[in-house]
Amino acid sequence: VSRQCIEKTAYLKECLSRIKGVTVLYHGLSFREFVIQIRKDGKEVCSLMEGKGILPGLPLWKVDKNRSNQLLVCVTEK
Repeated sequence: VSRQCIEKTAYLKECLSRIKGVTVLYHGLSFREFVIQIRKDGKEVCSLMEGKGILPGLPLWKVDKNRSNQLLVCVTEK
């Protein structure tokens, strides 16, 4: 299960890094979680995604105002 989590996290990091306006902030091995920076307004992006039934991740600006437009993305083994 651990290997599957690492592989799926790496896969999602790669997929998201291909989207214009999305930057994976920390490269290297990740286990289930990683941070992305988005160019567009984070609140607007989160609202749009939630409207489509997608949980976008933890908006880090809610816990640290210096981390505007950053999301903590989580991956599970499913």
